[in-house]
Amino acid sequence: MTAVAGREEENAVPAHRYEYVMRRYGDMVAGICWAYASVRDDFEDLRQDACMNIYRGLATYRGEAELKTWIYRVTLNTCITGYRRRKRWGLGNASLDAEAMVATTDDNRFEDAEFLHSLLQTLSLLDRSLIILWLEEHSYEEIADIMGMKRNTVASKLRRIKIKLAKNATKI
Repeated sequence: MTAVAGREEENAVPAHRYEYVMRRYGDMVAGICWAYASVRDDFEDLRQDACMNIYRGLATYRGEAELKTWIYRVTLNTCITGYRRRKRWGLGNASLDAEAMVATTDDNRFEDAEFLHSLLQTLSLLDRSLIILWLEEHSYEEIADIMGMKRNTVASKLRRIKIKLAKNATKI
């Protein structure tokens, strides 16, 4: 697909836009939700809520930010709201059934994903959001734009987060 064709599809009728968005960014949305989930039901709820918020928001999406950036913001906000709601109700203590979340037959990949999820759970919401964006290979500039921060702030926070993760990795 060419960049022009992609742009035209992004700006198509909302029902078609939603289908296009989920085909193109559905895995990204699921990955973000997985990082914030503590149990499988939380993952499913977060993903469904994020998809509904994206669907509803597409009608008012004005294109002031890149579509991918906007989807990240909607998904992150949904996950943070869900995390706070679960915490308020005392529902965030169960462990994640990572096997159900990661569709893979490679045991090492599963163990790595489970280990990464455990590490992510040790971080604050902000730190988790930043490292997820970095792990998905966004540039510091893109992360700054998505998170509404300055580039240098992102760089220093990520440096501290990586150090913290390295320390936590030896404890788990």
